[in-house]
Amino acid sequence: MGRKAARFYLKGTFMKKTHTFKYMHLTPEGLEDLDDYLTRPGGIFDAPHLSKFHLVYPDHSHCEFERFEDFLTEYQPLFYARYERRRPGFEMTIVNFADFHHLYSTFTVAAQDQSTIDDIFYIIDQYHPISVFFPQHPKESAKNLFASRQQQRASAHK
Repeated sequence: MGRKAARFYLKGTFMKKTHTFKYMHLTPEGLEDLDDYLTRPGGIFDAPHLSKFHLVYPDHSHCEFERFEDFLTEYQPLFYARYERRRPGFEMTIVNFADFHHLYSTFTVAAQDQSTIDDIFYIIDQYHPISVFFPQHPKESAKNLFASRQQQRASAHK
């Protein structure tokens, strides 16, 4: 179902896999489970590391978040989003794209062994079936979702 071939790279003992899924933006629950796995005690990002979380809203405003919890609160499929964690020897990047005709996500995992990469992609694959979206007009759908959320916030603050 709309999958592109994965690419593997070797750099010494460093392996990297990039996979693009068409019509997929990971659900908030899937993103949360993946982050829990990565940052759990003993996880690859339990140690100090760099993290970046970025959203671009349909009105072209954008926000960068220092904390994953804040990012997750705002995260919605259909928005352009970038999730990134890295430290020497490890990297996890998710980029959600949506243009006028297509919706897709690119996942990049770098680790020092294949089993770590496989474990991370196993979680992604578990959420794949419920993370597939087929909006006729991805940009328009994102704008409608954004407007709806803005209205909900405005009425909550009254």
